[in-house]
Amino acid sequence: MDDPFDARKVMLNDHERPFTSWRTVSLVTALRSALMRDTGSGSPEAHDQATYLRQITDELTARGLDGDSLVRFGLGPELASAVLGQAMPYWLPALRVVPGPAAEHDPDPEPEPPWPHPQTWESVLGPLLEAEKGLTRDLDASRTNIEQVVGAVMSMAYPWALSAPLDDLLALKPPSVEQLRSARQEPRPDTSVLEEYRWIINRFAETHLSDWSTPSLHREHKWRAGHYPAPCPESLMPDRDIVDHDLNAEIARRAVDAGPSTTHAGRPAGLNRTMLSKLSMRALDLLRIGRTRDAAALFEFALNESPHDAELLNNLGFCLIPDDPRAALSRLEEAIQRGYEHIAINLYNRALCRLLLGDLRGCIYMITEAWPLGEGELASLWSPGPHGLKLAQPVDTQHELARLAHRAASTLGDLDAAEYWSAIVDRQP
Repeated sequence: MDDPFDARKVMLNDHERPFTSWRTVSLVTALRSALMRDTGSGSPEAHDQATYLRQITDELTARGLDGDSLVRFGLGPELASAVLGQAMPYWLPALRVVPGPAAEHDPDPEPEPPWPHPQTWESVLGPLLEAEKGLTRDLDASRTNIEQVVGAVMSMAYPWALSAPLDDLLALKPPSVEQLRSARQEPRPDTSVLEEYRWIINRFAETHLSDWSTPSLHREHKWRAGHYPAPCPESLMPDRDIVDHDLNAEIARRAVDAGPSTTHAGRPAGLNRTMLSKLSMRALDLLRIGRTRDAAALFEFALNESPHDAELLNNLGFCLIPDDPRAALSRLEEAIQRGYEHIAINLYNRALCRLLLGDLRGCIYMITEAWPLGEGELASLWSPGPHGLKLAQPVDTQHELARLAHRAASTLGDLDAAEYWSAIVDRQP
């Protein structure tokens, strides 16, 4: 039996070869992945990335795919989200992940300018957002403020993505204030054009059909039935095979239950999910430095945008564990009901909530009922200790579940259960 399709694995298999021998899946996946990375505009890394991406777009054009249009029309959501990732922390200081010594150790810190140096996204967007949206720097990271900043930045970044020169897009080069204003006056392409190019991105770079936009699913279905043209040369389409049963099941699921891929009215296909992916990355950065409340605020906003997303529900529950295990447990239980895929991780988090709430028997019972779990999975988990919870990463979930059950049994004074789980912990590497 063939392994299931994984766009990233395909790309990694091609990585050491010249672009001309890459699969189309690899080229489109590399293009999308690079634009989602956090690379500061104007940095040497950004210049190198722009050169790399230009080579990819040139190769796609040589294969009959217009690389320029694919970037601006198909990857507009990724470009706008990349701008959001760079600019958002300047309005929400809680989201500035700056490791190192605190600023108060400097006896004579230089005053911070109202905006960063010219030709950064913050310096371009700052005056516009202040003048037009009434946004000032250093807002609290509440859900309302996050929603306000995200909406304002996206409303300005997306028109830029549709009209800027290709090399500026690939380097995420900020425009001038005048250019940004002008971009917002440009006529937008017809929605069907944007959906057509998004279909190409979904088909070649999105592993799971659940992450495709609904228009992409419908176009794929009609093309396979012979009722719609391919979005690229027909010779490229076999590079990724789609299983009819899986496609039909996802279309049916969308029709019955508006799930995590639902697109908000007025937003281009893919923008909502791409934006939430960028915010989730920032939230995980905050968790790593102990800013659980700020990370939770990001996931609360994300869930407001996509309330049925199982992964967002699980991640919000994970953020809430140190501060509110009861609320965390509710979110984690909802995530598993919604089909969250990483069952062992979710089980550990729910069992930990039970332990923190004093339900030691409930903690042991949950783990015992599910044991054994099969092959372990590496994950970042909260580990209880004498001084509270500590983020351990990455650790084996199965091993940590056994340790958690042993801890609960020992605290409860259940010597038989403690001995049983202790033996399991000792047997594991």
